[in-house]
Amino acid sequence: MELSSEPSVAAEAAELAVLVISATGPSPVIRPHRPGPWSSRFLYFLAAMGVQLLLTALAFAGPPVLPGSSDFAEQFAAHTEGDLTVYTPRDRVLPVVWLQRRAESVLLSLSNEMGVDPGGAMDVVFAGDEEVFQWVTGGLVPEWGTGAALPGRRLVIIAYSNVRERTPEELDRVLRHEFAHVLLGSLQVPIPRWFDEGHAMFRSQLPSPDMHLALSRAALFDRLLPLPALADSFPASEPLARLAYAESYDAIRWIEERYGPQALPWILSDLAVGRTFPDALERGTGLTPALFAAVWKGEVRSRFNLIDVLGESGVLWALVGVVLVVGAILKRARGARRSALWEDDDSEILDAGEEWNDEIH
Repeated sequence: MELSSEPSVAAEAAELAVLVISATGPSPVIRPHRPGPWSSRFLYFLAAMGVQLLLTALAFAGPPVLPGSSDFAEQFAAHTEGDLTVYTPRDRVLPVVWLQRRAESVLLSLSNEMGVDPGGAMDVVFAGDEEVFQWVTGGLVPEWGTGAALPGRRLVIIAYSNVRERTPEELDRVLRHEFAHVLLGSLQVPIPRWFDEGHAMFRSQLPSPDMHLALSRAALFDRLLPLPALADSFPASEPLARLAYAESYDAIRWIEERYGPQALPWILSDLAVGRTFPDALERGTGLTPALFAAVWKGEVRSRFNLIDVLGESGVLWALVGVVLVVGAILKRARGARRSALWEDDDSEILDAGEEWNDEIH
């Protein structure tokens, strides 16, 4: 590999890791150990072991195998048209022209929406099955991942083996998500993780019921993650990572809902001319990042209430059903007791009537 202005392989691997895997854990921070009770020492030991395992996993994860390397050229064929180059596995027959047209259409549409120039050559790798996808990305993508982006190389990698693997709509969604990362990265301005990921999700999908439920539960029990804490990475645990994604999406959605459809393009245009993210956000919303996070959190907490959370989870309807069943049982029991009382009263009246008749006779 020639030494040039291009990033090194190690730097590329690190950038890809940050982009597609940071949701699996924040960057480890080693703090001085302070003596404490046995439980504190044990927790410290577990944390240290977790950091060691993470570093070991990253050490054994190979670097991404990218266009330009001999290993990549052996496995993939290039198809270039204009500024877009599509790569497909040599051992598979894929609809190359259709994939290229699809990618071009998605990129142009997204570029117009964002107001960001695609700006030159871009590569899209359709990596075949999961095994090849993991090989190309260096094993840095989670098992559930279907796409990755390397903004510094203007590269998108998609897990795609045949036309039956995913619908055209699903393919467009993945392309829009990864292209959004590349276009935002092309602005060459440090951008918080929550904004980058939330923006890519906002451009590529609608809110899911799971996202809505995670957000509503966190708001109800005051467990929302502070947006500033999501500036560099997302939490390690899956539930908290899902919440981080839901919050990021909702924060971007709220910008457009409150400030109109031009708010995001205004912010992006400011970033494109070199303004810092705090300046661009304040110019677009009138709020500093810290104030934006606080106002958005307050809006989320006021938006959701106990009825919403119970209704979304099905608990409310289950409780209603239980109340109805219990009410029916109690009503039937009361009716049975009342019938029994009536029968006793009727029998007493009949007995009294027979005694009366005996006295008359």
